[in-house]
Amino acid sequence: MKTIISIILFGLIYGVPDPYQIQKDLIGHSLSEGVEDGYYSSSWKWIIERGEISGFMIESVDRQTSTDYQVTATMRLTGKSGKAFDARVKVLYVRRNTNWHLELVQSLGMSIVRTGRYDSCITSEYDDWYGATFIRNNCEIPIEVGGKHYEWVTASRKECIRFSEVVRPHSSVKVRDLLSIDYCEVP
Repeated sequence: MKTIISIILFGLIYGVPDPYQIQKDLIGHSLSEGVEDGYYSSSWKWIIERGEISGFMIESVDRQTSTDYQVTATMRLTGKSGKAFDARVKVLYVRRNTNWHLELVQSLGMSIVRTGRYDSCITSEYDDWYGATFIRNNCEIPIEVGGKHYEWVTASRKECIRFSEVVRPHSSVKVRDLLSIDYCEVP
């Protein structure tokens, strides 16, 4: 109880950004997938646009001084296509003069929200001739497929790797050593 009262008093004295202000300030910032073994390449990023944030909650206040305010927060990001991620982020504000400025946003992990809505669009079939599995999109819209496959990391050792691939309408992609299809969603 004493901690809650001190946080409230600190907020009143220094006017730290509230959850609504933080959400507003996040617009235009980018997040990586934020996990070591993700589905996307290291260059992939989500740029937060107006109206994409929902369910925003401050999980913890990690640092709170007269010049720094750092929180860990969770939220759902939903793009115009309907693709969504549950995200956990670190948000750091720095006080310059009398104003707080959003210094950085760091992804602590983003996970795709699996709806199951597009699962029936995708079929997979192993082809002996090619020695690979063909993932086919049987629908009229592009579908992003995420899954796992083995990849050679050395001449004698394979490793399980996650992947994501957009499969065009009524087309297929070839995946060697497919282990699983984890999700099918709009790109």
